[in-house]
Amino acid sequence: FKPIYEVINKDTNKLTNQIDECKQLSDRLSSIVRRLDLMQMRAQQALACTEDVINVKDSKSKLLQAIDNNDLTAAVSYIKSIRLIDKEIVTNSDDYNIIIKCENDVKNMVRDQFNKSIESNDINGVMQLCPLLQTLGLEVEIRDMFINFIESNVFIAISADINNTNNNEIVDPVTGYA
Repeated sequence: FKPIYEVINKDTNKLTNQIDECKQLSDRLSSIVRRLDLMQMRAQQALACTEDVINVKDSKSKLLQAIDNNDLTAAVSYIKSIRLIDKEIVTNSDDYNIIIKCENDVKNMVRDQFNKSIESNDINGVMQLCPLLQTLGLEVEIRDMFINFIESNVFIAISADINNTNNNEIVDPVTGYA
């Protein structure tokens, strides 16, 4: 019985050593995989950062072109796309000051165009500029001018409709409808 025990004990020791070696190999492989995962994450972050930098430069050039073409809708859309990029990347960009200047120029252009549209009672021009206001942060500033414009134009239109209706029709003074 004793010789079998010694053989089993030797085999057990060999098996234990092999298991320990496998465990060490497994631990090293796990460590390598963790390092590779970390390197992959960092590479993805670097690619995303590079893509954002490229997007900032591309959007800036398109913004400048839209301003040159006096295309306010396109200019505002490029400003909006720049705002969707990671703020830290935009503010650290060499183009940041140019973008801020362009945004202020576009705000002034929209204000001027909005004022001209109101002064000339151009409701289509006013309505085309309304979607641009919120993106530029001008909605509060221009709200009162817009409300006054709508009130005066709507009430003038209703008054004209009331005055032009047939005398035989009864007109509701609140709605202006016959």
